[in-house]
Amino acid sequence: MAETLKTNFPNVQTECKQLESLTDLSKFKILVNTTPIGMRGKAMGISPVDENVIKTMDKSSIIYDIVYNPLKTELIKLAKKHEIQTIYGLDMLIYQGAKAFEIWT
Repeated sequence: MAETLKTNFPNVQTECKQLESLTDLSKFKILVNTTPIGMRGKAMGISPVDENVIKTMDKSSIIYDIVYNPLKTELIKLAKKHEIQTIYGLDMLIYQGAKAFEIWT
């Protein structure tokens, strides 16, 4: 995925990290949770990223959680607590569903 991003967006720097190695996100502009952690039935009420790490992000950064059920995951709640911008997973679910419908019909 990182190589595809580098090829298609050569001016954008990317860095992939293991969750366990996250300690400081101050140099990052966006954090995207692509795991099911936080989803109803899949560790609901747990954030994949520790609050101490989240609060290192700049207020102009974005946390995007693709989990859509519940809408306000623990990750989203922590981001809002530290006044970091958020994007909810429901948007992606709706738009990918609309695109799939378009492709198949």
